[in-house]
Amino acid sequence: ETVEAMEAHNLSLVYFCESRHQKGDWFVAKRRAPNVILAHQFTPEDMIPLDFHAACHNWAHFARERGIRLCYVNFFRVLHATAPLEGIDYIHHLKHALEDAGYTVSREVDLPTPIPAPDVQEMALAGVSVAGIGATAVSSLLNLPETIALPLTLAAAGGAAALPYLEQQRNQAAIDRLAHAHDHHHSHSHDHGHSHDHDHGHDHGDLQTLYPPSYAPKLIGLGATALTPIAVQQAVRLDGTMGWLAGLGYQAAAAAALATSTSGQEYQLRIEEYKGFNLDWLLPLATAVLQLPNKGSQAAALVLLGAGWAAARQQNLDILATVDPAHAEGHTHHISAAMAKIGDIQMAIGPKPARKWAGLGPAATAVSLLLTHRGQSKAAGNAAILAAVGQAMGLVGFRRPERALQDTLQQAAPSFVVGVAAGLVLLLLGGRE
Repeated sequence: ETVEAMEAHNLSLVYFCESRHQKGDWFVAKRRAPNVILAHQFTPEDMIPLDFHAACHNWAHFARERGIRLCYVNFFRVLHATAPLEGIDYIHHLKHALEDAGYTVSREVDLPTPIPAPDVQEMALAGVSVAGIGATAVSSLLNLPETIALPLTLAAAGGAAALPYLEQQRNQAAIDRLAHAHDHHHSHSHDHGHSHDHDHGHDHGDLQTLYPPSYAPKLIGLGATALTPIAVQQAVRLDGTMGWLAGLGYQAAAAAALATSTSGQEYQLRIEEYKGFNLDWLLPLATAVLQLPNKGSQAAALVLLGAGWAAARQQNLDILATVDPAHAEGHTHHISAAMAKIGDIQMAIGPKPARKWAGLGPAATAVSLLLTHRGQSKAAGNAAILAAVGQAMGLVGFRRPERALQDTLQQAAPSFVVGVAAGLVLLLLGGRE
């Protein structure tokens, strides 16, 4: 009834995707999309370490990085905004912070411009690309003979191409069965001589049938993030410099497939989200660790990775997602100019935003290749681990469609170009030596 009333009056859903999120909200958002506005509300605990300035920059940060378009502003004593004039001052600061970030602040909340969702054919092409990369990674890692590797690649590509079509048919069949069941129920009921009320709504099972989970984009996205770094590692191991060049193509193709599979209004409005289960860093790092020459070091590193993965899963923490967004402010604030400078340096060399490290992958991979040629296996293994980190961090930004793609590319593309250039220079100089 709530959804029907919203549809009748053309009302939009204010979707608190960061806070106050409940499972029922998901079904309403799914039903009302694209008439959904992403909103956020700070809790008193969130506001404790913030002043006017920092709080306003956090709002701009949520608008830029997480797609928030409605600010649900509370006044808490911890912000010293309990008096009406102080509250007005806070709103004044907030308005200017959002306008400085390039946004227009008004009473009317405009719905976001919908991002076109990929059609079935585009999704199938993205799946074929990722399947080819993944099959290459697995066959190279396991040293499979050509007689097995080729059928594996063909089977993976065929399955990935068919998956979006099969999912579309499954969804349509489920909807048709549900419609037939309701028609049969009404037909049977009207055969009776007495009149009675009918429930025209949908129970929870009906909602699950109407809006089944979409596995194709999630599998394509996970395959791109978890298997591409492995494919790059193995290509370099087997083919040297030519493998390094092929790895650049793998990384670019994976970024494109990831951006494609997580596009569309449901991902833009965060009704659907990428699921990596922390395998997108565990698998690349685990395979990179195997390049360490010492078996004891390999075992210890694998134990640490397993413990870290288990802890992250227990806390429901997406580690790469925590380093994906940029800092709320572009610089630090300290009383001392020296401390401010130190803080700015820490922000520059810190992990956030992850997309600024897109060039680390190709550069560190080139270093690992050079060290391998010189017989420095331990240093080469460490460089390979660093390269896996860079490749994972370079991809994470492309699974955030609520942030404008040009914002991701603005930092990821120059970093990747610099990393490729540095890698080429290193390989050319190393080849001459």
